[in-house]
Amino acid sequence: MVSVDQIDQYSISNEFLRVSAINFGARTTQVLMNAGSRGWLPMIQSLPEVTSYLNDRQYMGALVGRLAGRVRNGQYHDGRQWIKLPKNAGNHHLHGGHSGFAQVLWRVSRRSDAIEFSHVSKDGDNGYPGNLEVTSTITLRGRDLIYRTTARCDKLTPFNPTQHNYYNLGAVPTIYAHKLSIEADTILELDRQRLPTGRTIAVEGSDFDFRKRKSLTVIQTQKHPQIESFNGLDHYYVLNHHNDSNTNQQAVAELCTRAYRMQVFTNQPGLQVYTGNALSPAHQGICIEAQHFPDSPNHSHFPSVFLEPGHTGLNETRYRFLEAV
Repeated sequence: MVSVDQIDQYSISNEFLRVSAINFGARTTQVLMNAGSRGWLPMIQSLPEVTSYLNDRQYMGALVGRLAGRVRNGQYHDGRQWIKLPKNAGNHHLHGGHSGFAQVLWRVSRRSDAIEFSHVSKDGDNGYPGNLEVTSTITLRGRDLIYRTTARCDKLTPFNPTQHNYYNLGAVPTIYAHKLSIEADTILELDRQRLPTGRTIAVEGSDFDFRKRKSLTVIQTQKHPQIESFNGLDHYYVLNHHNDSNTNQQAVAELCTRAYRMQVFTNQPGLQVYTGNALSPAHQGICIEAQHFPDSPNHSHFPSVFLEPGHTGLNETRYRFLEAV
């Protein structure tokens, strides 16, 4: 168990951004943008006290893994055997398990423009095979907030982490006034348990179509049965273009208000978009989680998330904060 006195907070800043993070769960606890005469304004939702993160169940600001998202029936086949994982979301495995990346203490080193977290997830940790050495770095570069997570393992293991910030540009009460655009023609089809069926569906003409900038009031109108039953969006958008080895030079998504905007750049094939449906009250923030396909190990035609010994896994995502134009 992690105790309050084990939690330390670290901060970095430049003329545009101020960022704070803690060693518990490698969690980002604050992102402030220099808004000129308006002062420094928050760009993400935060908990009132650093110690509040110990009891958080919404993965607020956390790095999640080894596998982000749900794994059907808490198991997968690695080509040789079935691997059993703890079921911490009904009959399924979620975000790496009860003691995944989000619930452990990370080692920390800090530079003037970066905070580096490191952790060794031991063989058998939450059911996963292999000793996984993970490094996750938060870097400021001008107006960019960069998350770079790498890992190596001594056994074949799945690796699909993501950053779980709840974005709210300017700390308004809800995200309804935000607008969103995503460079994605398709989403993964989900069943009632929010798990991929293995098929993709076109977004054209649906409430899921954000190819052109659109208001998030769609989660209030709830025309689509799944948006209604999920109380908002909790869907994986398959990006039209991606490159595993390089972060896209063009933004793959943009979140904006009348005053501010945030652009997303990533080397991942898609974005899990979650509108804070289980927050209290709901819809205070939106997660735009760059990652590989959820439940990928159970779908052989999905891009593989298996990390082989001697290879390095990489998730690099940049969030750029700007004033609206």
